[in-house]
Amino acid sequence: MADMAGAIRLISIEKGHDPRDFALMPFGGAGPLHAVAIARELGLPRVLVPRFPGLTSALGCVMADVRHDFVQTVNQPLAGIDRAEIDAILADQRDRARAAGG
Repeated sequence: MADMAGAIRLISIEKGHDPRDFALMPFGGAGPLHAVAIARELGLPRVLVPRFPGLTSALGCVMADVRHDFVQTVNQPLAGIDRAEIDAILADQRDRARAAGG
């Protein structure tokens, strides 16, 4: 709970908002299970649970932009990396992205 509350606090404060000025609206399958404890820890006055919290989460997945991430770990000291190897990795990622429609 402390980690979730801390994340909410951090994001809110970074944007210049005091979380105590808001109600918590949990979503997803397990969000409402933790909502009261998180709200208490943050000092939030209200928890507003939507009628179908799992649908709110699914709707976010449906509306989100499609994104493909291509990642390659190169576990070598920077000084020992061969530029041609890096160029080949980047070219492969570019080709995979194009094939995926990106």
